[in-house]
Amino acid sequence: MPTISELSGISISSFKFIDGIDVGNIASIDGVDLVTETLLLDTAYGSGAEAAYSVRKLRAAYKGAAIQVQRTVGSFPTQEIGFDVNGNLDTATLLAYASGNEVGVSIWYDQSLNLNNAVQISVALRPIVVAAGGALVEIDGRAAMTLDGSNDAFTTSSNIVGAYSIFTLGNPAASGYYADSTSGDRQYIIRNAAVAGSFSKYQNGTATSAFYGFEKELVAYISNSATTRVINTLLSRYTKTESYNGDFSEYIIYTSDKSGTDQTSIEENVGDYYTQNQAPYLLDTYTGAAAAYSLRKLRTDYTGFAIKVQDNVGGATQTIGFNVFGELDTVSLAAYAGSNDVFVVTWFNQSGGSLDMTPISSSNRGQIVVSGVVNTNSEGKVFIDMKPSQYPLGASISQPFQIVTVWKAVSDRRLLNGSGFDFNIQSDKLRFLIGSSITGSTNINNAVINLATASVDSGAAITRLNGNVEATGTIGTSPIPSNAIVFSRLNSTNWGPEESYEFIIFDSVQSDITGIETNINTFYDIY
Repeated sequence: MPTISELSGISISSFKFIDGIDVGNIASIDGVDLVTETLLLDTAYGSGAEAAYSVRKLRAAYKGAAIQVQRTVGSFPTQEIGFDVNGNLDTATLLAYASGNEVGVSIWYDQSLNLNNAVQISVALRPIVVAAGGALVEIDGRAAMTLDGSNDAFTTSSNIVGAYSIFTLGNPAASGYYADSTSGDRQYIIRNAAVAGSFSKYQNGTATSAFYGFEKELVAYISNSATTRVINTLLSRYTKTESYNGDFSEYIIYTSDKSGTDQTSIEENVGDYYTQNQAPYLLDTYTGAAAAYSLRKLRTDYTGFAIKVQDNVGGATQTIGFNVFGELDTVSLAAYAGSNDVFVVTWFNQSGGSLDMTPISSSNRGQIVVSGVVNTNSEGKVFIDMKPSQYPLGASISQPFQIVTVWKAVSDRRLLNGSGFDFNIQSDKLRFLIGSSITGSTNINNAVINLATASVDSGAAITRLNGNVEATGTIGTSPIPSNAIVFSRLNSTNWGPEESYEFIIFDSVQSDITGIETNINTFYDIY
């Protein structure tokens, strides 16, 4: 049955309520699906799946549930959980059923229409979709399920035989979470190490021979030979003695080679759904940036790199771009690093201008990899350790201007200074100096990531911290000078921020600073 996108010329999306019922709770009207976008399995590039498991809707013709669940404690009947009007897992029904209890997944339904459902009969071996206490398992705000790394797994209702392309989305919690054997294996996930065999491996859109990091990962695993695999166990080792460890959301199997343009399109489709850094990006909406440095993509039409790096042994420099999630390509970064330390030679300006940040000397470079391990915080976001850094801005920026920066510091640090201009944290106070001082809150927590903004227009200045106004005042009409230093030491012993994520200078005071802060906070989960 065709999807209805309009009623009497009015888009369904224009309605908030139909006959007093919130449309967000309606999946269909008289059996007609309200999801209007083309779903992955309905596209030319995504068609032909032999089995498709996800917490989002993948095919318009699929009318069944996403998962079947059951509480893990007590004798409760199973519950079918479908999709909401937007094609997401119906978490409202799921949480109502959970009623504050832990819930496991008994069946993960195959949306390919081939009836290759993934099943787990044993309550003790089921992946968990609602944690004890009633919290949803999520990956960046999208529903997921978590496996214990021991023996959680699914078995398929019928063997899947043939050459294959596999696309998975997960957020692993530990090493050894992926596995593949070249002899008689009955599972299909990929190991966090080099894997032998006639197939190609991709992590977050980048070809790789080994898998790096413990973060949200889109893994593609594509046979490039006539090799045939039998698949009847998902998310565990073929010996069934070890399972995937961490959160998991999507698993699609094709019995065909999906490499090339189909692969790229599938990865972009998955990336668009599961990313927090969705287009339109920050600078698409909030224009007028004179300089914009970040470890995520900030502008849709920016085609350059994020950073240029060099290792501590004097190897050739390497440019590092972005992955399918619009985040730093840590796969390429880790592959370049090996077991070495890596430092940032250039932090590229994404605003379209020429103000790339390059340190005064090699000894003043920020560090992004330590002994082969990419710097990430507890939320999995990559940062540059700027403690030894001095990056000249390179051009004068006149008032009005607005600075937006994401950082974590310990004690006194400068975010930007030079020739009478100083934006810093000193004695746990946010300070903005041009001639006279504005002192912000005295309760800055330097042990956590912060979002600080500073706005100046005709000498009138405002400082903000984590969404709140901290101070206002008058500071003179000086510009940001061309010799201003970004992330420098405040005195002879205290250097720049311990963690730096993003630094943007707008050449105007943005009227919707709350919108900018919301965009940043959504991605970094600061406050």
